[in-house]
Amino acid sequence: MPMHWRRTWAADPRARALADRHYSRQQPGTREFAPPGRKVILVTAQYRALWVSQAPAPGIARADGGDYWYCSLFRNESSRLATVLIRQAIAATRHAWRHVPLPRDGFVTFINERKVQPPPAGKPWGWTFQEVGFMEVRRTRVRDLLMLQLPREALLAIPPRPAPRLGGGVQLCLEDDRCEC
Repeated sequence: MPMHWRRTWAADPRARALADRHYSRQQPGTREFAPPGRKVILVTAQYRALWVSQAPAPGIARADGGDYWYCSLFRNESSRLATVLIRQAIAATRHAWRHVPLPRDGFVTFINERKVQPPPAGKPWGWTFQEVGFMEVRRTRVRDLLMLQLPREALLAIPPRPAPRLGGGVQLCLEDDRCEC
């Protein structure tokens, strides 16, 4: 199956337009839309889907003590299956961070059930992530968000696969996430 994602940057104006339509966006319109730290930002060719993976910068620990990579934003306005896009985004993140040690706690995302469409009948909240292998872990005390986790073992089962760069070809990324195109 072809890779649907292309790598882009945190101030890409077309990607920002997608991010501005995501419920987690705290200040729509601001130049950058990704949290600080390491990040992998992916868009589909026609800018109909956006994914942001985040990890703390080297030497920085998460406030909650967790050691995980984090999907801070996933918006799919395309006709592509979300499960395919999620699996490919994780593979592209693993490739981009192939020199970064895998996190102890795997990959995490949070869902605010008050701000997303309810799942289809008989499906749990976050069912598209759960189809890929994420499991419901807990609710956060602040903002009562549902935390889903792809355990480290399941993260290892998704082989790393590069995301092409916007102009074509494979993008080489340095340790500090600057990209050489």
